[in-house]
Amino acid sequence: MLVGSPNAMRFDSPKPSNGQLRKLKRALDDLRDSYDLVLIDTPPSLNALTRTAWTASDGVILVTEPGLFSIVALQRALAAADEVIDTVNPALEVVGIQVNRAKPQLPEQEFRLAEIDELFGDKVMKPAIEERAVLSQAEGAAKPISSWGGEAAAELSQQFADILQRSIAAIDSARNASAGNAKGGRLGRRSRKSKD
Repeated sequence: MLVGSPNAMRFDSPKPSNGQLRKLKRALDDLRDSYDLVLIDTPPSLNALTRTAWTASDGVILVTEPGLFSIVALQRALAAADEVIDTVNPALEVVGIQVNRAKPQLPEQEFRLAEIDELFGDKVMKPAIEERAVLSQAEGAAKPISSWGGEAAAELSQQFADILQRSIAAIDSARNASAGNAKGGRLGRRSRKSKD
């Protein structure tokens, strides 16, 4: 695990060059045979740090909360992912949209969850991760949820493991489809249900 640094923000320019975007990819390509899996957590922005991570990645999960501005933010994130696919990483797969910290018992959040489902369809990963005190407690203690005690922590830990397994399967499936399409002489684009 490499720990991030607040100093990284000085590299988070809004308009990175393609050369800047490829730096992390080149570094990780040298390590590809040493690791089975590399996870990159990015800040909630669409600037250079996020785009650099996407350029170096096989897949991306867009994480959102069910709020008023979620729809616009998701549309912007999907457009940014399409731009990365079109310019520097045609192999990038948008694995899905994961709703986090959901409170489905609240009418406003129930409405936003339904809205996200309607607009983004099968890209929305199920189930949503519900807001739970144990998640905030583990986060506050800087401990992984998998090492936190109790039934709620075990359920959340299993939910995260399921998300990881589904994501790996989706990336593998996209890789296999791309390899098949390339052999047939045509490359297919990923589709998503979206209303503009």
